[in-house]
Amino acid sequence: MVSSLLKGEDVLIVNKGEKRIMKYTIDKAREIFADCGYELISDVYVNVNTPLKYICMKHRDKGIQSITMKAFKSGQRCVYCKYESGESCNFRLPDDIYQQETEKRGYLFKGVHSEKGSIMIDFVCNKHPDYGT
Repeated sequence: MVSSLLKGEDVLIVNKGEKRIMKYTIDKAREIFADCGYELISDVYVNVNTPLKYICMKHRDKGIQSITMKAFKSGQRCVYCKYESGESCNFRLPDDIYQQETEKRGYLFKGVHSEKGSIMIDFVCNKHPDYGT
């Protein structure tokens, strides 16, 4: 298997045959955290499973927390922000994307909202339109 390495400004892209893997640098990780209101304290980044130490700007008084980039990119955040709704960066997509995906599955889209840090999609099932009303 042939692999090649391309270096961008802040992202390394590893080509392994058909598979392309993005590897973030510490500077890119720092930028991603800053965009979401966190100060990255760690100086070393190896891969998405590397524990990274950070401070939540909203909960600075709570001290240093730790998370992997894998968990961060999947939407996990500050444990103190966990149950707060929608003000922090939580990768919420535009509502029309949720509508398209809901309707593609045969449901009637009613709306989308945040609840205790989770994104909730309101819809009506075509087979059970009276359920829950």
